[in-house]
Amino acid sequence: MSATLTVDPKKCARLANRIVVKAIETEEEYDHMVAAVEQLIDKGEDGLSPEESALLETIAILIQAYDDRHNPLPPVAANEMLAYLMERADEQPRICCRCSVRAAGFRRL
Repeated sequence: MSATLTVDPKKCARLANRIVVKAIETEEEYDHMVAAVEQLIDKGEDGLSPEESALLETIAILIQAYDDRHNPLPPVAANEMLAYLMERADEQPRICCRCSVRAAGFRRL
């Protein structure tokens, strides 16, 4: 969904009639938005119109904003997160020459 989409305003308006796109304020609104995302995802990336793709991206941003406000993740050092993920994957820590860890996440060399 990183490509620029050309959307039809009339089609967007029809989609907007099915779901109110606004900041999520309640758990009920959150659940409604998550259900809308699930319906769009079930169509598959290739089955989405440009308008549906734009709607999906917009709703995902709203859900993320709600989650960030109401369920913030505690700060974790990158090396601690990597160790945790490797432990969960039942892998032994090892040095990888193709990637490095930065505070913001992974970066491919």
